[in-house]
Amino acid sequence: MSENLDIYLIVSRILRRIESNLETSSGKAILANLRHSVGRPISESVEIWPLVFEEIPEHYLSNRGELTKEERAIISTLQLYAIHQQSKPLSVNSYDKSDSVGKALKALRQEDNQVAIDRRFNTMITASTYEELIHHLRQLIRLLRNKAPQQRLNYASLANDLYWFQRGYEESIRLRWGKAYYRGQQVKEDKGED
Repeated sequence: MSENLDIYLIVSRILRRIESNLETSSGKAILANLRHSVGRPISESVEIWPLVFEEIPEHYLSNRGELTKEERAIISTLQLYAIHQQSKPLSVNSYDKSDSVGKALKALRQEDNQVAIDRRFNTMITASTYEELIHHLRQLIRLLRNKAPQQRLNYASLANDLYWFQRGYEESIRLRWGKAYYRGQQVKEDKGED
């Protein structure tokens, strides 16, 4: 599994367009339309078509009436970004490739709710279908927005991961996200003892 640079670049380009208009009424409308498209068939979400389909190369577009893996990964990612970005003046997107889903969600692991968050993370990470993964990821992104408002996430990398998840590399994605989520405190403590 290697990085699909096209998907990374497409999502980065779309997010830069959105980020340049965050405080404008058109920017807020784009985010609202993306949030409103969650859970709806893409055929009923015509408001987001210009944003999405202008940037996706022809060879990634479906001609059979159902979304390609590339389209699904890009659209799902933009919807998750819109959920995370809601009511925030500064972008929640990061261009640092180390700001993975696992690292971002680790910000939710506070002592008072660690068991509950770990349970939610583990449910998400063991999802057996793409739809189930997105459902649980959406819930965790909402928690991230509310409980760790300063936390950012590299959404272009997320799109790449979602693409490869659909291509049969879900074990690699799970392991990478899990390592980033659980890595941390013990390593810092060990370094301090030397």
